[in-house]
Amino acid sequence: MDRRRNRNTNISRLSELPNHVLLKIIDLLPFREERIKIYTLSKRFHRLIYLAKIVQIDDGLVPDQQSIRDGVGFIDRFFDYQNNEAIDDFTVIFSRDHGDEELLKRVGEIWVRRALLRSVKFLYLHIDTTAQTQNNFFLPRSLFESTSLEVLVLEFVREAGNIVIQVPNRVSLTTLRHLKISGIRFEDGESLERLLTGCTVLQQLSMINCDLATQEIFRISQTSVETLEIAVNSRRNYEVNLPALLKVYILLTVPAQHMDDNYGVNFLRLFEHARTVRLEADGIPQLTNGFLGGTDEPVPVQLNWVELILVPTDHMDYTTYRWISLFLHFLPKLSRLDLNLEGLLLPDEFSGSQSLPPCLASGLQEVEIYTNISGQPVRTIVDYFLMNGAVLRSFIISTPDAAVKTELTAQVGFMKALMVSGECEIKVKLAGGGVYRRRSP
Repeated sequence: MDRRRNRNTNISRLSELPNHVLLKIIDLLPFREERIKIYTLSKRFHRLIYLAKIVQIDDGLVPDQQSIRDGVGFIDRFFDYQNNEAIDDFTVIFSRDHGDEELLKRVGEIWVRRALLRSVKFLYLHIDTTAQTQNNFFLPRSLFESTSLEVLVLEFVREAGNIVIQVPNRVSLTTLRHLKISGIRFEDGESLERLLTGCTVLQQLSMINCDLATQEIFRISQTSVETLEIAVNSRRNYEVNLPALLKVYILLTVPAQHMDDNYGVNFLRLFEHARTVRLEADGIPQLTNGFLGGTDEPVPVQLNWVELILVPTDHMDYTTYRWISLFLHFLPKLSRLDLNLEGLLLPDEFSGSQSLPPCLASGLQEVEIYTNISGQPVRTIVDYFLMNGAVLRSFIISTPDAAVKTELTAQVGFMKALMVSGECEIKVKLAGGGVYRRRSP
């Protein structure tokens, strides 16, 4: 009796809340299971379910195909409900291939169109399909002329190649500030150009392993973009015209055999005027060798980067530290360097270029190294920076391993004896990875 009375009291207290508060609570609940429980409480809650501002379906949160079908039916009923109120977020995540092309058509032809009619601000589609016949994904024309969208994310995963989307002749996305596209193949270079130029106030652009159906140069041109994320896994010639660009996140995984003719170097030079760069790349030693121009000393190339996060993504044997000093030669304005050494097999001795990189003498003030090992290989690179960094103010060693932290902390006194900069502070700290963790776009 007491348990029933408590349950009724809790429902009564919930019912006393005004609609706008209840709607905020509903938006915080998982879209299907928990909302269904609310749905059954009363007719008032029945109606409120369909007034939610956040609409999401994620097959990673449900156990079986029947649950997927139930969730699909719930989305259908949500959009069938007679309500013209704007929604903030419409998200569809199909991370498993359900082998249902009709379902994918429903996402683009019905759900997206209806979300746009409800003035959606945040639209996120993640579609994973292995279907050989699913080469195209339909997106309604209204998507490209939305006056409400602020964030648009289109992610496709397909084993047989990228999904083709058609960009209409007219694109006018005057409120879109963040665009992320992944696994997309454009019909031609003009399609990509129309899409980007139609986003007149775009600030953040992410392009993950996208390509063109033709052999044209891949041109990225937009006047307002300040932050660019780009992942490239195959060789193609690029042109970049982003005059407002400040930050670049680059994932370069082009196979080593395709990095000849200085391809990697020329790709990095596309972003030479950016201020902050995060570079994740395979074979960084091979990439930096492209700067040599056939000699033992660097060619006169200058990248104007001020902050660099450098993350080698392979686990090869880096038999020399030469790549570090070579890279620094092309960064005369560098002020901060974050270097991830996790998983690399490193040598005990440092062999760099004969001349000292200019940034060590006059620019580099902050260095942070992320490592999961201690010992001579790490000390070698630490000593290099401390012995040559004339204007260093901060040197941090981050590690996820408490034992490594203890060992390196015990060596701080020896490190300080090597410093040429009398004002440098040395710290060793535990870190879970943070910006150093390798990303998987």
